[in-house]
Amino acid sequence: MKVAKAEKISSKQEEYISATKGLGAIDFYEKGRSLISPAHSFASWRDAIEAFDEAIKLNPKYEMAYLERGAAHYVLKDFAKAIRDFNKVIEMNPISVSAYHNRGNVYKDLGDYEQAMNNFRKALSINPQAWWVYFSIADCDAQRGNYLLALGMCKIGIDLEPNVCLGYLTRGEIYNKQGDFSNAIKDFGTVLKLEPNLALGYYNRAISYEKLGDYRQAIKDWDRAIELDPSADKYCFRANAYLEMGEYKRATEDMKISARLGYKLAQDILKSKGIKW
Repeated sequence: MKVAKAEKISSKQEEYISATKGLGAIDFYEKGRSLISPAHSFASWRDAIEAFDEAIKLNPKYEMAYLERGAAHYVLKDFAKAIRDFNKVIEMNPISVSAYHNRGNVYKDLGDYEQAMNNFRKALSINPQAWWVYFSIADCDAQRGNYLLALGMCKIGIDLEPNVCLGYLTRGEIYNKQGDFSNAIKDFGTVLKLEPNLALGYYNRAISYEKLGDYRQAIKDWDRAIELDPSADKYCFRANAYLEMGEYKRATEDMKISARLGYKLAQDILKSKGIKW
């Protein structure tokens, strides 16, 4: 008699089975939710997707699990899967503002602005007080060069909810695109009053200061941005500010750090000068 060969289970699989034994759909959903945060790595977002998968297996009509899994796919830039999940939410709940808004953001990132705007308008037709949708419309308008319309959308959203940083962050980025760096700096200042530890606020304001030629203030913001989130691009940008101030040694040190962290622009610059990192 032929005996079937048993498949080996890896230690990681055993740990997962042990950790998840007896969990219900809500437990898996909450596990997934705990793994999704801008501060988490892509690996953590992928783990979250696995948890949402399990929640959906146990409850195929779990609307929020589809919504959160779609958001995770969006962060990982798996846009087709994100749209599929948001479609499923809308199929189950045709008045889900979040599903239309999230699907609109996917289309915006794909460059399909018409579809994006259709989704944003649908979201607002369901809830005109959904302030966050106005900021997505503003970003969509700005990407198409419609800056006045974009600023108008920002004003509506900020008037509806003046105590969150998203509106000021969006408007500041639009001012930067317009070349209105002074107003951009004001908005990023408001962002940082609301969220003092938001690296993106310091990042964007540093760019505005550099555009105005205020490299000393730019470096202060790069310092804080790096302290909060030491990514390769920030070291490269701070190096540029040091160069403009004639501080070549510091500029080279930052450029080397950026290159070691894998930033291609920094690597190319150092290669062109024959400098090892």
